[in-house]
Order: sequence, then C-alpha cells, then structure tokens
Amino acid sequence: MALQCRVVLNENNEIDYVETEDGQRSQLFDGLVETLGGDKNSALGFYALTESEDFKTAQKAKKTESPTYSIAKVYKDRLTKEKQNNPSQYWSVDIPSDEVIEDAARNGRIVDVNGGMGIVTEDGNMIGMFKYDKNAKNTAQAVQEARIQKGGVKLDNYDGYLTKLYQKNGFRVAARLPFNKEFAPEDWSEEVNGTPDVVFMVYDPQNKLKIEEKIFEDYDEASNYRNSFVEEAKALKSGKQNTEFFEGKAKEASSKIPYTPVLKVDQTTPVAKAYSLYTAGGNFTGHISKMIAGFQEKQKQVAEAIVKGGFKNFLDLGTSEGGMIKTVASQDRGIKAVGIDPNREMQKNFNSTPEVKNAEFRLEAFQGSWTENDGTKIKEFKTNQKFDVVNEDFMFQFVNNNREKQVKGVKELMTPEGIFVTSEKFHTANEAANELKKYDHQRKYFSPDQLTEDKQTIVSGMADDMVNDVEYFNILKKNFKFVEEFWNAGNFKGYLASDSLEVLKEFKNNVGDLTSEFTDETSLTKPRPLVEPSVEEVVQYANATEEELTPEQTIDLQDVIMSLSVNNSKEAEKKLKEALETKGFIRFNKKQMLNSGAFNKYEVKQILNSKEKQDQVEQSYRALKNSPTIEVEYPKDEVNRESKINSFGKQSVINPLLPTETEGVETKTVTKEGVLENKTTGTDTEVILNNTYIGEENVKLSENLFFITKTFSPVVWENKKDAIFKVVKQIKDYAKDSGIDLKNIEEKVYTKSREEIINFFESLEDFLQKGDATEFAPLYNEMFELNKPVKESIRTDNKFDVYMDEDVSEYEAFTKHNLVKKSPTVYRKIKGDLSLDEAYSIISQNENISGEQLRKEIKENPLEVSDYEVDVEELEKMQLYKRYFNFPRNIPAIKTANQKKSFIRKANKWLLKSGNPYYKITKNGLELVSQDEITRSRAELTLPEYLKQEEKEEVIVEDLNKERRLEALVNPSSVQKVKGEFLYLEPEVVAIKNEVESMVRTPRGVFEYMYGQGNVGFYGKVTSEERPLSDMNYKQYTYLENSPELFQKAKNYYSKAELDEINKDNFECS
Repeated sequence: MALQCRVVLNENNEIDYVETEDGQRSQLFDGLVETLGGDKNSALGFYALTESEDFKTAQKAKKTESPTYSIAKVYKDRLTKEKQNNPSQYWSVDIPSDEVIEDAARNGRIVDVNGGMGIVTEDGNMIGMFKYDKNAKNTAQAVQEARIQKGGVKLDNYDGYLTKLYQKNGFRVAARLPFNKEFAPEDWSEEVNGTPDVVFMVYDPQNKLKIEEKIFEDYDEASNYRNSFVEEAKALKSGKQNTEFFEGKAKEASSKIPYTPVLKVDQTTPVAKAYSLYTAGGNFTGHISKMIAGFQEKQKQVAEAIVKGGFKNFLDLGTSEGGMIKTVASQDRGIKAVGIDPNREMQKNFNSTPEVKNAEFRLEAFQGSWTENDGTKIKEFKTNQKFDVVNEDFMFQFVNNNREKQVKGVKELMTPEGIFVTSEKFHTANEAANELKKYDHQRKYFSPDQLTEDKQTIVSGMADDMVNDVEYFNILKKNFKFVEEFWNAGNFKGYLASDSLEVLKEFKNNVGDLTSEFTDETSLTKPRPLVEPSVEEVVQYANATEEELTPEQTIDLQDVIMSLSVNNSKEAEKKLKEALETKGFIRFNKKQMLNSGAFNKYEVKQILNSKEKQDQVEQSYRALKNSPTIEVEYPKDEVNRESKINSFGKQSVINPLLPTETEGVETKTVTKEGVLENKTTGTDTEVILNNTYIGEENVKLSENLFFITKTFSPVVWENKKDAIFKVVKQIKDYAKDSGIDLKNIEEKVYTKSREEIINFFESLEDFLQKGDATEFAPLYNEMFELNKPVKESIRTDNKFDVYMDEDVSEYEAFTKHNLVKKSPTVYRKIKGDLSLDEAYSIISQNENISGEQLRKEIKENPLEVSDYEVDVEELEKMQLYKRYFNFPRNIPAIKTANQKKSFIRKANKWLLKSGNPYYKITKNGLELVSQDEITRSRAELTLPEYLKQEEKEEVIVEDLNKERRLEALVNPSSVQKVKGEFLYLEPEVVAIKNEVESMVRTPRGVFEYMYGQGNVGFYGKVTSEERPLSDMNYKQYTYLENSPELFQKAKNYYSKAELDEINKDNFECS
C-alpha cells in the first residue's frame, strides 16, 4: 500500500500518525516525530526515505555483506589458530583457499554450530571441519548434519574415527587410496598418526546406490570413481528417494474405510463437488486425508479461495494425482492450472479422471532431476511463466530440508502480488503430544501394523527433512513481506505468504475458519508485526555518503573555517552540526541556525528561500563529514566577507593573506638596455603573446576579422553599435581558441573610434599570419591601457621594498641599481650614495662595535658571489647593508619554471576558458597570482588533471619536497619501503602498482612520484633536492595496467646482495 494511503489525518486534516504496511501504527514514525521535536511534516519526509528501493537495498547489504566478510574471516582465523595450537589433532585438515572460503561465505555454505565449523563447496564437497570450543559435545555430529542440510553430498578423509562418524550420518565409502608419505600433510607424524588410507565417501543414507568399494593407487582415479555416484546421490536428495513409497500408495487404496470430515465445511459447493470428482480416480488423496486430520477439507477451501480470488495462473507443486489443478481449472476456464509431480503412477491416476483442458500435469521435479531404474528421465521443472498462486502440500519434507533454497525458488516463480500457500509437517514445541492426538485420527482408518509399516518406510526418513515451524516461518518472512498461519492440525500447519497484504487478507477470508479438535492453540505461529528500521538506521541512511569534498567544496570550506574563526575543518564541522543537526537529522530551522552562531541573518535568509541551496548545503555538509581534516592558517582579525553564498551556505571570504592595492609591492624590471624601471601591466605583452599564441588555423576567427574590417561602413558602424558589439564579442570568443586574450574588446566599440578598432584588428590579422607580436603588442597595450604600474601581491614590512623576478645577480642589482637583496624576489631600495667608510661608521655605531673590529669580521668572512668580476669595496659595502637590514647572507637566485611553450599555450587556453582566479600567465609561463598558503592550496585543487599529468616537469607551485629529498638522500631509511608490485623501466624510472606514497624506497634507491596512469604510478629516482624528471613517453606503457606478470612483488626485507647494491649506488664515495 502506497505511503500516502497510510497517513492518518486528524479532525483538522493534519498528520496524526502513519500505519505500516501490515496495518499497525508505525513506531518508527512516532520515534521520528519525537526526535524532531514534534515536527510531523519533517518526520514524514524522513519516513518516506524508508520506502525507497535505495534504502531497502542498503538495509539488505548491511545485513548480508558484513556477515559474509565476518564469517569468512572468523572461519579462517579459528582454523588457523586450532592448527597452530593442536597440530597433532588437525594435521589432516587443510586450510581452504581464500577464494573457496569467501565463496562459501557469500553463498551461506559455512556452518557454525555447537562449537565447530565446516564448509560445503558449490559441488557438494564437505571440507575443513574443526572444533573451536573445547567444552562443546557432539560437535562433529552437529557440524556434519548442518553441512548435509547445506547440500553436502561427498567428502574424503583419512580413515579412522571420522569415517565411522560419517557412516552414522549416512555416508558410504566408495573408494580407498593407500597412504603415500610423499603427499603427507606438513604436520603428519607416522609415530602419532600412523598411515591411514584416504577414503572417498558419498551420501547414501538409505543404501540406494549400487556402490562397490574399490582400492585405487591414483588420487584422481579414486575421486572420479566416487564422483560417479554424486549425481545419483543428489537425486536422492531431490525426491527420488521416496518414489517407491508414493507409487505404492497411488496404485491401491491403503484403507477401505470411508473418510469422515473433521472440519465443518460446505460439501455441496461446486468446488467441493468438483474436488470429489477429480480425486475419485486416485488412491493417494484418500490416504493422506486419513493420515492428516482435515487435509481434504483444507484443500477444498484453498481451491475455493483460488477460484473466488479471480487468479489466472495456478501452480501446484507435488500435485500427486492432480485433483487440485483439475478442481480449480474446471471452475474457471480462464485459469491456467499447472501441476508438477515426478511420479508416473500419480500421472496415471490424473489421466483416469475426466479431462480438464486448462489443467496440465507435468511429470517433472522441483529443483531436481534424475533417471529412474528403468531409464525414464525425470526433468527439473523450469518455466518462464509467473504464477498468481503457488500451492505446496507436504512436498518439501519428502525432498530435503533446504527450505531457504525451496522458498526462494518458489518466490522466483511468482508474480509481484502473488500468494504462496504452503503446508508441511513440523517439529513443534508440543510435538510429542500432537503426535499422540494424530494417531487417534489415524487409528480410525489403519491397523497398527499399517501405521508401523508407514513409519518404518517413510516417516523415520522424513524426520530428517522436516524443519521447525518457527524456523520455517522466519524463512517465509525473509522472502515475503506478509506471512500468516491459516491452518493448524497439531504438527501439520499451513501458511499464506505474499508481498501484498490485501491479497493475503482476502485469500485467508475466502479460505474460512479451519479450526478443529486437532488444532494446537498453544503452538499457533501468530503473524508478527512488521519489523521497522530504527530511528538510528534512518539517520545513518539520511547522512550516508561515500563522496568526499570536491575541489570547489574544499575551497568553500576554507572560507567557512575563516568565517567561523576556527582553525580546521573538524572545528567547523562541530559548529555546523550545532546549526544543522537535530539528533542526527539535517534540518534547516531558522531559530536553531541563528542561535548556533554559525550563520548570520543574511545567510539564513538565502538558505531558507532556496530548496536548491538547502540541498547544496546538505550535500556539502555530508561530504565534509566524510573527508580528511584540513587546516587553514590566516589572520583571524582580517576576515572580510563577500555577498556571494557558497555551497555551505556561508558568505565567501576575501583571502586575508592577499595584500590590498596599497599594500602590494612595487615591481621593477630591467630593460634590454640594462636600465631599471617600473614594470607596467604591458611590459611583457610581446613575450606573453608570442608564448601563448596557438599557431593553428582558426577559420572562424579569420572570417569574423575579415567581416569586421572589410564589411561595415562608417555609417553602419555609427548607427549599429549593438550589432558591431556582438560581432566583436564573437571575435573575442574565437580568439580564445588561438590563445589570445582580447579582454573587454567588445566594450571598446563604444569608447574607441572605428579606425582605432579596425587598425587593431588588422594588426591582429597580421600577427595571426606571422606569429610575431612585435608590431601588435604596442597596439594591444594601447587598446587595453596596459600602462599602469604593477604591484606584486606580496606583503612586506618596508615601503622601500620592491619586487623583481629578473635574471639579475645580487651583486649586479646592488652595484647597478642600488638594490639590496632581501629574498629571492624582494629587494630593498637604497640611495647608494654612501662611501665604504661611511657605511662602516654607521654600522659600528648601530651595533656598538669598534670600526676596527667590524672591518676584521667583514674581511675574515666575506660574501661570496658568482659574478666573474667584482669590486671588493662594493662587495664589502653590500655585505654591510645586508648586515644593517638583517637580511640573510646567502640567498639563492630565483629559479623560473622552464615551461615548454606547448604547456604554456594549453595552460593559457584553459585560463581563458575557465577564468580561474588563482593563476596568471607571465613571461615565464603559468604562475600563481600570489604565493600565500591559501592561494597555493586553492590553485593545487583547481589545476586540471591533464595539465598536472602531461607536464609534471612544469614547476608552477613552489616545490615543498626539497627538504624531504635532502633528508632521503642523507637518510634513505626515513622513506617507506615500496609496498606495491614494481617494475624498473629505465635506470632511474620505476613503475609501481597500487602505491599510495609519493616517495618510496626500493633496492635501487629512493624514488618520487612523477606521473600516474590507471593503477600504475611512474616514479623517478631522487638524486638531488630537485624534483626528478624524465623525457620518457608514459603513454607507451598503458599495457602495464593489465600485465601483472611483468611486475615483481615488494619484499619486507632486503637481501645482502640488494643491500650491497644500495650501498654501492648511493653511499660509497669515489
């Protein structure tokens, strides 16, 4: 029943409560209402989650997947422990492979009973039995019985105690193999264990198989001989074992005394009369009616319910003489009734009663097949047809005791709203008393000798294949939503099972009351209320996600951390939890959000006014809970917000580590003539244009340039500015494909003259043809007014500091341009008019040291520079300035990224298309707009994978691994050994599978990750503080992903030879 049909409203037409599918008041809904502070609308929303297929699938997975892994691990751990602790006892028990154990676990073929465990393989082989509870008794017997129930049909073992035990369980020895010391188990001891034969056994509890025990010299021959009986043995567990009994009962009546009904049912209805007609030609139905009190009346009433229910497809399993299918089919010619039974005498009786064309008898077996002694083949019943009603009367108990498989097989034959009618004899709580009452009924029709014969020939064997009534009820509940007992005659019970409560209720009502003097009121299996998931399970499902934060969400999270004035994502999560969660549920409650302090009024309003924003916030918050902790270092007193609301519902934050326009550092450049001057926004235009231009044919750009320069007359240009605007904007978009940034060129239509724009575009055309921006660059700068001084986005503590990334030596910067080096890119401007003596005088006074002592220190410890020619006095003066400003003595020269043009062009095109705010294109290539920690972390998150992988050698972000490489060179043991499988490709390149570390140690030294391809990483050898590089074409190694045989496994140790090689390659001095 749909959820909306189960919501009960009060007199005010508001939600009162919700009913479960079986008509009970939902405890889950009431629990959700209480959890959510009385909010029934929100509670209904969360309750609706439990109706989804995703939720149901997740619940099933939780119940099946975890135990599967758990029981497989428990089995292996326990067996391993027992073999280690008791090698003399378990010398003959092998530990199965992980594959075999996991397969058995997945398919429910590991038994754990009475302190012992064992496995049944897919082909019915019983292996790996052991006892783990020393105090348990009769463990082997219990495990063996459980394995037989799971389909165990064969085994082999060393002859001795176990052989006798297995024989008690119905196994027979088919073959023997003399003991062979060559193949003896590792823990075998001749003195303790002797030299027993290996015996090969097969299940044959009733000695039906024609086995001649043989001795073999070859294991496979012995096994094959035993296996030749397996199919026949399986057939005996599929119903064949009782063929003779049923044939005998079908051939002649076992009692001449007429049956007297024990239930008060109307015997004059058309269905009742038809039942009498179509069972009159047989003997078996009469026999069962006299053996089981009320069976005949029960069958008639079930037939009544099938006819009244208007069902169209009816299947009767174990139909015996087919009275049920003919009865039902005769009452409604629109019903197709199929009955299956593997007994030929039953088929003869079916054919002896009047024909009903829409009733079909099929000589087939349910979940089994075999060949009779006369060669008749009994096939397994298979069909693509689905049935509205499936009936089964006492068939399962005469086949085997695998009710899980039998019920599952029935469910697969049914329509979605079909009903299963099943009757069996059970082991019950009052089994003995019910049996005595049953004999009171049977003695009316049978002599004591007849009852004894029945018990000896069939009942004693059937007991092994009967199950407990509660166990069967639970199996039905596992496969069907609704199950109810509808008939009870002591140890004989009938159940109705369906996924439709309406169908089940109507069917039971049409069957009517089947209570009799034989009903055991104390053992009624009452319908149990539907087990609902808990509030905690709903919370867990509502918050479940495997997704971690995306790069965009991670950037937003940094803003959240700064906005909330916390240090890391865990602290931010705690604040957001106070604002968004109510006992585990995510809710958007205005009062709660404001009281938490995590959101301000503006943010709350934006979130509550948009369902889309609420979904976004919920998704981001869940991903946060599933992601590693991140830290953000920032000045907490300098956080300023923007109006934009991010994916967490918080206002975006202006990066507090970026300087303002007034804080930026003045940038200097050295001209070709060697003159130091202020750098402007257009200084590097020519270099950048030449580096970024993609010299491929761009037809659309060329066509539009021709169109704009040759088509529009001055009049059109003056009167159709908007049209011109659109064409120019198109040119701008097409230019991006060629790597050219035309900035806001479309706006120049309104501010520049026609001649200026046409002249600009004609120069652009010329640039496109020549690929040289010498003439185009000045026009470009003029058009976009690129003449403003550049200020670098770094902070400094002195207004005289300047930024310069030119390839100028420190000595040259000082002597020619009056700059004292402070860091690789920052210099301090000085007047440069002090003499050396004046410099010494100022420093000695400042440090309160004598001039003589100062000169001595400077001369004893002079600065070293790489310049070819130097003036000693100028060098001394530079050293004094650095000492005065407290600057580092030795500062490394700036190393600009040696980026290839192909990479720069790809990166530039990406920047033009994406508008990424963390990178810029300079004369050196792709660089960060700022070197602060926040910008750098965001840049790393947003750089496309293809740029990261294709050009690993492009040093865009400051290399943070230098110190680690130096440490690795000095102390290789500080680096973890390689864990994945690896393959050396070149002397200094190794491919490693499934490795998570960025730096690993192999027998040939320390290697660092360079490139990834699927599950294979390519690592370069660390030989210096610089990142390892390689010119190799990684794409030629795509085959490695699927070539495991080429790799060698990592060892947990190094051999002496490997250690010698490591020492020789890395630590010996020449």
